[in-house]
Amino acid sequence: FTKKRKTGKWLLPVGWLVFSLSAGIYVTYVLDLIKQVSGIWINAVNVLWYVLLSAGTILYIYYSFDLSKADAMFLCAGAYSLQHIEYVIINEVIARGVCKILLERLWDYVLMCIFTTALFYCIFYKVFHQKLKDSGGRLFEDNPSNIAFWGMLFGIVFLATFIWQAIFVSNSNTYDHVNYQGATVDFLICILLLWVQHGILQIRNINQEKEIVEHLLYERKRQYELSRENIETINHKCHDLKHQIAALRLAPEDQREDYIRELEETVHTFERLYKTGNDTLDVLLAEKQTLCAQNDIALTVLADAGGLSG
Repeated sequence: FTKKRKTGKWLLPVGWLVFSLSAGIYVTYVLDLIKQVSGIWINAVNVLWYVLLSAGTILYIYYSFDLSKADAMFLCAGAYSLQHIEYVIINEVIARGVCKILLERLWDYVLMCIFTTALFYCIFYKVFHQKLKDSGGRLFEDNPSNIAFWGMLFGIVFLATFIWQAIFVSNSNTYDHVNYQGATVDFLICILLLWVQHGILQIRNINQEKEIVEHLLYERKRQYELSRENIETINHKCHDLKHQIAALRLAPEDQREDYIRELEETVHTFERLYKTGNDTLDVLLAEKQTLCAQNDIALTVLADAGGLSG
C-alpha cells in the first residue's frame, strides 16, 4: 500500500540475509544458552532476543518503505500477533501437546508450518488489504502520541504473550506440560490486537472520507456563493444598462459617443472569455474576471494550458 524508499532496493535483499542469519544464530547459540539457564532467566533470554529482533524489524521496514515510524510500529505489531498465532497453534498446542509425534517427523512439521503460515497470511491479506490500500500510503503521522500509543500497545501485547508462554512451560524448557487455557488466552490476545488494528483502520478511513466530503461540500458552497455574486453583478449591470440606454435616448448628439463607449466597455467586460484549451481553467479565469470587474480591478492573464488535461 506504499512505495519503497530509494534505499529499499538494496536494503530488501540485505534484510533477508540478515534475518536468515539471525534465525541461524537463534538455533545455534540462543537455544543453547536457554538450556544452560533456568527459572526466570529462560524468559529473560527469550524476551531480550525477541525485543532486539522486533526493533530490528521495525527499523528495517521503516528504512525500506515510505512509512512513518508509527506506521512501521503498527505493521510490526500486527505481524508479530499474526506470527504468534501461528506459533501458538502449531508449535505449542499441536506439536507439543496434541500431536507430539509431529516433532519426530521433521518434514511433516515443516510443511505444516509453511501451510498454516500461508493460510493465516492470506486471511490477514483479505481482511486488511483494502483498508490499507484506502489509506493512500500513509496511516499515522509521526507525532509523540501516535508513537507512544503504538509503542505501548506493542509492548503490552509482547509482554502479555511471553507471560502466558511462561505459564505454558511452567518456567522450564522441557515443554512436558502444555497449558491449553494459557494458549487460548495467548491466542485471544493476538486476535484482540488485530481486531483493534482493523477497527482503527476502519475509523481512520471513515474520517478520511468524511474530510473529503466536507471539503467537497465547502467547495460547492463556495461555488454557490460565487455564482450568486455573479448573478447579482449581472443584474446590477443590467439595471445600469437600462438607465444608460434611457439616458442615451435623451442625450445631446455630442454626448452620445461617450455613452456608447461606456456601454461597449460594460458589455466587453462580460463577453470577454479566456480560451486556454482547458475548460476548468477557463471557468476559474471567468470567475476571477467577474470578481475583478466588481472591484474595478484590471485583470491580465498569461496562461498556457497545454500541459494540463482537459
